[in-house]
Amino acid sequence: MRASPPPVTVVQSNEFWLNELRAGRAFGRGGTIGPIAAQASQLQLFNPIGSGVQVVVLGASFDTDTVGTQAMILELYNTALTTDDGPGANLLNGGAAAQAHFRRASTAGSVFVGTLLGEFEVGPTQPFTLGGWVAELSPGQGLYAACLTLNVGLYGYFWWREGA
Repeated sequence: MRASPPPVTVVQSNEFWLNELRAGRAFGRGGTIGPIAAQASQLQLFNPIGSGVQVVVLGASFDTDTVGTQAMILELYNTALTTDDGPGANLLNGGAAAQAHFRRASTAGSVFVGTLLGEFEVGPTQPFTLGGWVAELSPGQGLYAACLTLNVGLYGYFWWREGA
């Protein structure tokens, strides 16, 4: 006999995230890195060492500043990128800031630095959005996106929850 997990309905998922938001455990943060000559743009959600929380990423969205279609990658990468733009905002207005931080960098080297989750394209006026359960990050772990084309600005946004 084959056993299957019970189906999860969208209503249950929406109720879960609404409860997490109302409990002050839902966060979001976005940012950008402009085009830099001969450099590839990188963005990251990073759960710092010592944070004491698990980060469960609900979704992410990415876009570029060009009119053409651009190839991108999404990876698990456990080294913090150079520039720390700060912690995520609590989606409960007035709630405490997140432990996880939004980070960015650019590189002239390879952007394939972590465990590849996938490659995707963003097109003009068509950002790439991931929804559902994207990744779980323990302290010292990160979720990373990079554009494969040099000299392209990158926009990104992450949604997540923090808890035990």
